Amino acid sequence: MSITSPSLLTLVVIGAVIVPLALVLVRQRTKATWQRAVGSWVAVVVAQVLAVASLGLYVNRQYGFYSSWDDALGKTDNGAAAIAAGGVDASSAGSGSFESFPITTPGGGTAQSVAWLPPGYHDKANANKRYPVLVVLPGYANTVGSTVENLNFGQTASALVEKGTTAPFVAVFAPYQTVQGRDTECTNITHGPQELTFLTRTVPNAIRSHLRVAKESKQWSALGWSTGGYCAAKALYTRSGSPWGSAVSMGGYFESLTDGTTGDLYRSKSERDLNSPSYLYRLYQMPTTRMLVVASREDKATWTTSKRMADLAKADPHVSAMWIAHGGHNYNTYVPHLGEMIQWAFTQPQT
Repeated sequence: MSITSPSLLTLVVIGAVIVPLALVLVRQRTKATWQRAVGSWVAVVVAQVLAVASLGLYVNRQYGFYSSWDDALGKTDNGAAAIAAGGVDASSAGSGSFESFPITTPGGGTAQSVAWLPPGYHDKANANKRYPVLVVLPGYANTVGSTVENLNFGQTASALVEKGTTAPFVAVFAPYQTVQGRDTECTNITHGPQELTFLTRTVPNAIRSHLRVAKESKQWSALGWSTGGYCAAKALYTRSGSPWGSAVSMGGYFESLTDGTTGDLYRSKSERDLNSPSYLYRLYQMPTTRMLVVASREDKATWTTSKRMADLAKADPHVSAMWIAHGGHNYNTYVPHLGEMIQWAFTQPQT
């Protein structure tokens, strides 16, 4: 049973409730003996383990830290040869299909990406057809595989295409952070890894070389969760030109940050400002690209920065906002609105 399976979480929670109740009943109906004392001690330990496990499984489902048991046990290959290679359940692709392909990282290793292909992609009739692209960027510490599953992406995308709400498109879940154990915030670090270049040049080039996708950036969009939302927005201001025509920031933020996971990313305040989407917007506005800011009013992690960004651009038709009434910084809050975000990315006119 998968570590992200809702059935597993349900079973563990039920066990955490039943074991203490059973212990109470047994103690009421049996005499005090050393066997009962040992059994009670064991039951208490089991109940505590189940309670902690249920909490851990719940948090993992919300934030996607581990996509498999091997991942959680440290059995995945996280060295130079492969980074964040998370498995995806083929049955969750809906009417489409999943494929994976490697992307060469700045350090010479490979990062595994996962592509969702729409129904009909492999049909002979569509052999020369090129598809619009949605690049999906996970949050920090989330794997590509866990993000695919936690977003329920295959089912949502399939429903949009089947109903004709959205034209067939290709989605690529891209591993854009290549330094293990460090949140690089998709930044070109001085004398360090060039993560923004990797995201905005290497990743799109790899997608074009492996899949039949549109060549024009106006037919590309990016959708990022949390840190991925920040990166999707920041990439709109790449000096060499934005790799996509629109970006959806889902529970993202718009000012550069540094903390214990990032280390020292910026040499100066000006360098930090030039990595902040809100600051870049003040400088350059958004004349040829579009952005959708999505945040929950109860998401303490990103509500303030998202509202500030939306207020800054409130008179700009290129910037839209979607406010969710309730819910914190987790998948359960945002996933029910994923279809609306995808629809915005592909059905709004490019200007």
